[in-house]
Parts: sequence; structure tokens; C-alpha cells
Amino acid sequence: MAVRFIYGRGGSGKSHFCLEEIKKRIAEGSKNKLILLVPEQFSFTAERNLLKAVGELGILKAEVLSFKRMAHNVFSELGGITHRRINDAGKSMLLYRIIEDARGKLEIFNNASKQQGFVDVLAEAITEFKKYNITPEILSSEASSLEEDSELKKKLEDLSLLYGGFEDSISKKFLDPQDELSLLAEKLPGCNMYDGAEIWIDEFTTFTPQQYAVL
Repeated sequence: MAVRFIYGRGGSGKSHFCLEEIKKRIAEGSKNKLILLVPEQFSFTAERNLLKAVGELGILKAEVLSFKRMAHNVFSELGGITHRRINDAGKSMLLYRIIEDARGKLEIFNNASKQQGFVDVLAEAITEFKKYNITPEILSSEASSLEEDSELKKKLEDLSLLYGGFEDSISKKFLDPQDELSLLAEKLPGCNMYDGAEIWIDEFTTFTPQQYAVL
């Protein structure tokens, strides 16, 4: 397996270079899957640019993927989605119930949790934790290493309690979409869908640990 980096300033032609390389591999008669991996929000533009570069016949031999679409493809082949995905509204309702159940156990967020918008802030925090593979256990472990009266310690303990309650609640019935990339990374070794594929990665400014695990 070889890795090649194409680098340059914005507008210097990196994306064009990738498209031309895909076009070249098609012309050479490559039998491998040719994949352009881009962020979800760039997938439509990337498909349009790829079609323009390689033509209607060429587009049958190349594919634009996002991490989300790749997960869908792998799960369709291997399975893995046995639970219903929980949407944002369901997530908020569940977090509200968890906060209510934890009332009195929270040391820092007991009052803040009663304020409008706290559920949204908590949901966003959990999303960020999952992107960076931070579990409730990690939060609890970090809290235990801090001084007993530390405000940060108490915040981490509160977050661990609420986050852990959320994970326990969804584990048997629902799948949080934020867990899909972690599940994809687990299942990819058992999937031959992309064996031998040539992959160009474009338009990303950075990667989360979840995305690195998939790569």
C-alpha cells in the first residue's frame, strides 16, 4: 500500500490534479475501484466535477464517497444496523429524561440543567466526545485524578454521569448516528468491498479520531 500527499496553497489545483489522476487511471483500463473521498457537504460538487472530468462512461468506473456513504455501503453488505437510528428530537427528549433522573446527583450542573438550552449544549458536547473517541469512562478516570474539591473534577463527574446514562439508554434500542464511523472502523477489516481500491482524499481540513480509524 502506498500513500502519496498532494500539497499546495488554496486554489493551486490539488482537486483538479486528483480528478485528472482518476481520469488517467480510467483511460489506462484500471480494474480497481476508483474512489474520491470527500466531506459530506462536498459530495454533490465532487460528483459534478468528476462527471465533468471523466464523462458519462467514466463515471461508471469511479465513485464519490463520503464517510457516511461508505458506512451505508459497508453496513448494507455486512449488516451492523440492527437498531433504529435516533434523531435529534429523540436525542433531546432522551437527554431531558436522563437529566431529570439525575437531578440531585449533579454537583455543578444541577441548576444549569434547569435552564433552557442546556439539553442542546449537552447534546453537542456528547457529539464532540464521540468524534474524539472520549467515553464516559475516560471522563470518570480523568475526574478521579483531580483534586477532590476541584470544580473541573465535579464537571467531569457530572458529564460522565449524564453521558453514561445516555449511552446506557440507547444501547439496546437505538443507534446514535455519531457512532456509525466507529462501527464502520470495526467492520471494515471483515469487508472486501474496497479491497485493492485506489482512493483519493480531498477537501478535508482535518480528521477526527473516528475518521482516522476508518482511514
